[in-house]
Amino acid sequence: MKHRFAPLMLLVLALAAASCEKVIEIDDDPSQAKLVLNAIPMPGNQAFVYFARTRFFLDPSNNQPVSVDRMTLTANGTPYAPEADSNCRYFFPYTIAEGDSLTIDILSAGREVTASTVVPYIPVISDLALTNLADVRTFRFYQADFNFQDHPGLREYYALSVSVRDSGARFNQWRQTLDTVDTIHSTYFLIANSPGITDAEASYSKPMANRLYTRNLFNDNLIDGQLTPVSLLILNLTDTNEVEPFKHEYIVTLESVTPQRMQYLIDVSRQASSGGVFSEQGRVYSNVDGALGIFAAAARSRFTFCPDTLRRN
Repeated sequence: MKHRFAPLMLLVLALAAASCEKVIEIDDDPSQAKLVLNAIPMPGNQAFVYFARTRFFLDPSNNQPVSVDRMTLTANGTPYAPEADSNCRYFFPYTIAEGDSLTIDILSAGREVTASTVVPYIPVISDLALTNLADVRTFRFYQADFNFQDHPGLREYYALSVSVRDSGARFNQWRQTLDTVDTIHSTYFLIANSPGITDAEASYSKPMANRLYTRNLFNDNLIDGQLTPVSLLILNLTDTNEVEPFKHEYIVTLESVTPQRMQYLIDVSRQASSGGVFSEQGRVYSNVDGALGIFAAAARSRFTFCPDTLRRN
């Protein structure tokens, strides 16, 4: 009788605890929303900024527009007003160039929002070589070798990453149907024989198992003005449900970023690795006065390769 009674008591206690569960009230008062200014000016692109209010995280709308009394982008001393706007993005009649000095000034409901940045120089990549190293069961290994030239006498910061675009048809075993796939995601890579960008004096990133990166953030302390060789080893896991012809595109991106954007990327990286969704969030760097956000330029070089076209050693 005692053994039959114990499960019943546990059930009653569980129900009692559930009935006492507190409801957490969330304040989504729009009047508490803050202004947000974001932009990453890049050489060759039309200048634009994103300017809006913060929104409640359960709000299905993507944008919260605000009134703008004045908005001016000053490029190398010349002011420009927006020529168009769409979904809280304001476009200016100016194309970003390397070395530009940019300032954004906004007046919104009596509040002044300002930020400044200098556009870095595009990394120069040369001597690109791509190789299909080996096929080992369900794994394929690729190697991407290239050189890049650091500009002498400049304090430069870089972000190196690899992403994959998968596109084609994939057989869904659960539904017994063909699904169309077109996705882009970051992937792990190993940096071999490039101490100038991985040593502790240069790199701000901590690789997984001391080997694998999703992004390497580094400075030019050890490579100032040098032609630097980089060798990337990239791992691909073969998906047996892919239906030929299925296309894999690997995109290798090297960005030269401002010190402000580097600090922002470092903070974001720390937040991503700090714990779960219930952990307390730390502060992320902002160089905007009068609002949240980041206004910091970058200059990008990238190349794309398809594994099926590579020779195998």
